[in-house]
Amino acid sequence: MDAKLIGERIRQMRKDRHLRQSDLAKELGVRKTTISNYETGYSIPKREVLGKISKFFGVSMDYLCASTDETKKYLQTMETYHQMEEIPQYEYYPFSSSGGTYPRPRTIRATRVSRHHAQDTTFSTVVPDNAMNRLRLCEGDEVLVKEQNYANVGQIVLAYLCRTGEVVIRRFYQNGQMITLMPDSTDRYYEPIMINVAEEPMEILGVISSAVIQID
Repeated sequence: MDAKLIGERIRQMRKDRHLRQSDLAKELGVRKTTISNYETGYSIPKREVLGKISKFFGVSMDYLCASTDETKKYLQTMETYHQMEEIPQYEYYPFSSSGGTYPRPRTIRATRVSRHHAQDTTFSTVVPDNAMNRLRLCEGDEVLVKEQNYANVGQIVLAYLCRTGEVVIRRFYQNGQMITLMPDSTDRYYEPIMINVAEEPMEILGVISSAVIQID
């Protein structure tokens, strides 16, 4: 492998994403000086790190290691990347005793999505469990959410449960004062959540529009 050429490709991909060496180092779990050594050709990333780099930038190991020339494909990918739009990715943390009733969102990063998806999306968030894994919404996946405090019957919602302090993703059903948040899982651990809104509050934080399909 050509250490100098590998380093040049890492450097170019990093700059295409407007990342600092410290930003990339954090993503890969290495030191900033390690990234500098890669980019100057002083050292070659171990295979495990090469795999992380290729996954992070969405390129093949062949392109990264320069064993084949996939420059044209990479440039097409980057053109698509720059045509996408950024939305915030939220995580929710519990309210404090003096801070209101519902959890507050905290932006942890930006997510790039197609302009088509961005038109009907407010933010993204990470799926907290496997309650909807039949729909391929698995724990750790990222989903797009349209922020609103209501839902139609059958829609998949992001909801806050006041009695437990949990934020969940379930299918929404309502019959009068009774709300059912229904799982769709291969795991029998997940059961329907029944809520009488006359007795206990709950909050719909948004409606799930789709899973995130990213270039990066």
